[in-house]
Amino acid sequence: MIFDTVKEFIIQPIVKIQEDSQPNSLVLEFQVKTVDPDPQIEIFNINPPTTVFALHTIHQGTGNIHNVMLRLSSNASLDFETLRLYRLELRVSANNSTATQTLEVEVLDVNEPPQCDAVFQFPGAVVKIPNDLTVPIELYHVVASDPDINNTLNDFIVNVTVSDEQGASCRGKVRIEILPVLDHTLNFTVPSQSVTISEDIQVGSVVAIVKALGSDLRYEFVGNYPAYRISQDGIIRTTCELDLETNGDQQWSILMIRAFSTTHRSGTGTVNVTVLDINDNPPTCTPSVIVLCIPETTTMYTELATLSCSDADITNNSVSYQLEPNAVSQFKFRLQGSQLQASPMPAGLELPLVNNTLDYDNAEIAHSNFQYKATIFVIDGGLPPLTTVVQVLVTVTPVNEFIPVFQQPVQFLVNEDAG
Repeated sequence: MIFDTVKEFIIQPIVKIQEDSQPNSLVLEFQVKTVDPDPQIEIFNINPPTTVFALHTIHQGTGNIHNVMLRLSSNASLDFETLRLYRLELRVSANNSTATQTLEVEVLDVNEPPQCDAVFQFPGAVVKIPNDLTVPIELYHVVASDPDINNTLNDFIVNVTVSDEQGASCRGKVRIEILPVLDHTLNFTVPSQSVTISEDIQVGSVVAIVKALGSDLRYEFVGNYPAYRISQDGIIRTTCELDLETNGDQQWSILMIRAFSTTHRSGTGTVNVTVLDINDNPPTCTPSVIVLCIPETTTMYTELATLSCSDADITNNSVSYQLEPNAVSQFKFRLQGSQLQASPMPAGLELPLVNNTLDYDNAEIAHSNFQYKATIFVIDGGLPPLTTVVQVLVTVTPVNEFIPVFQQPVQFLVNEDAG
């Protein structure tokens, strides 16, 4: 695993470690590639907060490669039954720039032995009864528990020794099996939960975790949900990049999950997933460039072109327009919107109009090759807003609009013999 540069991570996003791992155990070894001989590599955030992880030895190898080891801290203690997923934010600072990467650490369950009452284990319980005791009666109550969250105690073995008055004896074992009662369905700890995720969530990210009451359980989807997958231990993740613009059905999903056991018990629960739209599509306009050729006698407020723009995002998809002229086209054009009651327009349309007299016969426009230029900025309503630029190029053509005029006074020289 390599951080190719401080601006791009190439790293396994998920790592697994057993809950019985010892302090200082290696969690993940990766590399950082940077020309900086002394980069700063740190864990700047852990969710939930904990001190069980630490970055250890960093040494430079060949080709600007720095080896980094993520280990458990010296006092680390993992417990699958208490917490099974950590999210670490790694940060690399080098050459006055930084890069971050999310790493998920899953804690794997390990079967731990049952814990019995201390007196029961050593020196052992002693029960004294009279020989005429009537039966049945409880002689001793065994206190024991299993630290594994999914395990129940269902097997007990009693060693029995029978002795006579002279000390002769025989020994045997009584094995007691606790059989499950199969008259109830499995119940989820949260039968119906709702989660909200963003459209730009990374592929493979955790969406939700489901849990049912019982031991040795597995989980599966009841229906077909292509954008999500569920592991046998009940962790739901995304399987692809979400895009509400191409697949609007992804905005709301009701995932039905079935929990089942080897004893053929089962139960169902649901997870309602809401995907929030992000502003990832700038407005699109037709035409993308406005090129016109009009006579200089074009009257004010004449409609020149129709610009139609839209935003593909499913929310915050309104658009607004701003006209930015250059020095030559200042006050020559304006945008007439639907808000003017004198000339209502359909929503989404903006019209470049002549806003002042166009004049072919002046030096300023001649220096601009008889062409007016302006820019229309089309801005969507998302956060942060995205902008599309439409260039406007208007060439003015001359019109023979003036008759010749003599300048006063006017003198003529005429020969006296002129015919």
